Amino acid sequence: MATFRFVNHASFSISHGGATLLVDPWFFGSAFNDGWDLLVETPPELCSFEDVTHIWFSHEHPDHFSVPTIRSVPEARRPEITIIFQHTRDKRVVRFCERLGFKLVELKSGEPFELAPDFTIAVWKWGLGDSFCKIDVDGVGILNVNDCLVSTSKQAEAVAATVGSVDVLLTQFSYAGWCGNETDVERRRAEAAEKLMRIRHQIARIKPKVTIPFASFVYFSHDENFYLNDAVNTPAGVHGALGRNLAGSRIHFMYPGDVVDLHDFVAHGERYDDRGVIEKYTTAYARIAPVRHSKTVSLEQLRTAADAFGDRMRTSFGPIPKLLEMLGYVKPIVFRVTDHHDAAVRLSYRDGFVTGVRDPADCQVSSDTLSFILKNDYGFDTVEVSGQFRPLTPAGERKLSRFFAFPIFTSNGLTNLLGIGSFLFQRICRGKAPSLYVKLSSRSGW
Repeated sequence: MATFRFVNHASFSISHGGATLLVDPWFFGSAFNDGWDLLVETPPELCSFEDVTHIWFSHEHPDHFSVPTIRSVPEARRPEITIIFQHTRDKRVVRFCERLGFKLVELKSGEPFELAPDFTIAVWKWGLGDSFCKIDVDGVGILNVNDCLVSTSKQAEAVAATVGSVDVLLTQFSYAGWCGNETDVERRRAEAAEKLMRIRHQIARIKPKVTIPFASFVYFSHDENFYLNDAVNTPAGVHGALGRNLAGSRIHFMYPGDVVDLHDFVAHGERYDDRGVIEKYTTAYARIAPVRHSKTVSLEQLRTAADAFGDRMRTSFGPIPKLLEMLGYVKPIVFRVTDHHDAAVRLSYRDGFVTGVRDPADCQVSSDTLSFILKNDYGFDTVEVSGQFRPLTPAGERKLSRFFAFPIFTSNGLTNLLGIGSFLFQRICRGKAPSLYVKLSSRSGW
């Protein structure tokens, strides 16, 4: 018998044949620079690693690869647990887990790995650092696309052709990042509607018997981003928009601690009713409030962080960022720092960190958030997800994306022109020719 247990957010476990696979455990704490919290707390009994034999991480985002959660695994248990992760150039996740004492398996795209008899997992890369997996257990096929941007009918068809028959689909159901400032409610509603359309495309092409919406059981929990909760898709809203059965796929929400026999769950859906689950989540959304707050970082500390940021970019890319700024493709960013009386500072690859600026601001941030962006190569990528910033003009959005492309490339191990060119080619293929993208991903080890 194969059992499925929902843990929280994007985490679940499957047990069969003496093996237990735990997926994307985030049990406690915040994520994305204190920008997200779990919608409901994980029950203590679900935070145990006692029976876990394998853990798969879909990608490195902290709501899937939670460092505090992984560190909470008892040291005596770590050598008994095998971490499964996609093959990467930088080996960052693999080396981190090895240092903690876990066993490691790196999988190339499409490469099956046996956890126990009649229990396998295969992983495919998707996008910049993300991946989806197909789990085949006791005759049941489970596809977990989590955060992967399988957004169009063509992309969903490519995934379906790659993974084969699917009984259970797990997919994200709401937006997960900045989508407009306070007054841009319609932009967020459109983003929420796009996520529902994405589910429709996936169900139509992948044809699962059951769809479990998940990986969106969070809320924007910082006083800088709390407004972003105003248009999120809720479980009640998803059922209201899509119904409980769409194109032959039963849509079923689960609550932390729910356990099902997979065969019975797939074959006898009428026995499972999620109305009580919907009520619990509705109550949880009604109780959310901002619980995270920023501290003030001095301008001198920001200057020190900016200098170190510039040094890192020069080490990785030499004169390229400065040259592109001189040519006008990359432009300096003027930040309005809210907790320094809206002081304007400019960040430039040519001139470094400049205070006392009179130019119009491109972006509004707190000093704490700006410090985080400067100190971490993944900083702006994280803040885009947490929503702890305010672009002040449409041009500001574009300028931010171009300026911080370099540290984002660095954080993903892309520090040469060949690697960046390969990534850009993959991105074009994923959007225009997803079937080719999946094939190349499997053959080349992207």
